Amino acid sequence: MDGIDQEIERMGLKSLNEFIMASIREFLIIYGGINDINGRERFHLWTYNTRSCCWRRYDSPIVRKPIFRTSMICAVGNLVYIIGGHCHPLDVYLPDAIVSFDITCETWKIVYRPNVNDDENVQRPTYLSGLFHNDDCLYVLPIYDVHGFKEVIYKFCLKTSKWSKVPQSGQKPPFMTLYYGTVYKKQLYLFEWDKSDTSRFCKVKTFDLLSNVWTTKQISVKNQQYPESGDFESFAFSNNIGYFVNGYDPCPVIREIEIWVIDLETLEWSKLDYTVAKGTFRNQLCVVDDSYLYSFGKFRLNNDET
Repeated sequence: MDGIDQEIERMGLKSLNEFIMASIREFLIIYGGINDINGRERFHLWTYNTRSCCWRRYDSPIVRKPIFRTSMICAVGNLVYIIGGHCHPLDVYLPDAIVSFDITCETWKIVYRPNVNDDENVQRPTYLSGLFHNDDCLYVLPIYDVHGFKEVIYKFCLKTSKWSKVPQSGQKPPFMTLYYGTVYKKQLYLFEWDKSDTSRFCKVKTFDLLSNVWTTKQISVKNQQYPESGDFESFAFSNNIGYFVNGYDPCPVIREIEIWVIDLETLEWSKLDYTVAKGTFRNQLCVVDDSYLYSFGKFRLNNDET
């Protein structure tokens, strides 16, 4: 076992699944997750300095399981914002808090916690579909709550700590699944996770954060070849570029996993000449310093997983 493997095991990252990732400058950030060997939940945030190759681990200020299962993360300046919750005995998801972590000061802050005085505009119990930032506000996309599927976008103002509902017009996406997405030039781009939709890579939903209008845009390709759906997919975004891998090799013969790129300016897919290393799967992507694409995943060797 080399030094990197030893450090990953020491940090408790070995065999970690269901975590979320973000980046700030040269730092790769991992939050939450579950150890798929012993089933133990992890209530930590890890940072990896890609310049010094140094790992650090921080305890979460809120330990309420299973917060990691439904948490979302986004990075803004020197901060990462994490929204998560817990399940009550009837398996109803309850939003627990919004917390932030300052990568420079290495400090946590509880940004928001629900209370009995919250008005009707406050975020209701819901499974989360996405968390995005724009103009000092966090946008929360739900999937559903105890009353059924929701088509509401909630906005949390970081300056006033107030929730509001965002008006919407145009054809809304079905908030019945997870979405990969990013905000680019005041437009929210959403790529559907539903693998049963065979046309999912041919289109993208955009939401104008100024006019509050939904639009469906078509995506073109080079050489008439689109990405393929797969298990454990991952998207990562940096400025106008998105990177995609399907994350899983279903074939018994180990092969390289393709990396796809979409340009949000031209809305065109292309395939990179590079691939994810052979034998890896459940890959999670993250772009660091707007320059380097990192993949954090598992490695298959002789049918064993590490």
